[in-house]
Amino acid sequence: MKIIWSNTANYTFKKEQDCIFSKWNAIEVLKFVDLVDAAILKLKDFPEIGVELKNHRYLVISKQTTLFYQILDSNNLKLLLFWNNKWNPDDFNLFIKK
Repeated sequence: MKIIWSNTANYTFKKEQDCIFSKWNAIEVLKFVDLVDAAILKLKDFPEIGVELKNHRYLVISKQTTLFYQILDSNNLKLLLFWNNKWNPDDFNLFIKK
């Protein structure tokens, strides 16, 4: 399974790392990156592991972060968005539509 990163996924992944770094430290950022890497490896083997929601799926990475993704076909999965669960839910549609 090929993993495709959307521009929004790249942006929100970096934004989440910055948020963790400003609140905690570089070690916690590395732990977050490890959690994301582990989740992506799981998605490669089991793309339907996430909860289905309309035309995409989501997988909770940590208490603070949820990954939204889309299965494009049997060989391709697209990461859509890393959502900080403390962000304003009204902003969600602004991100997911990109």
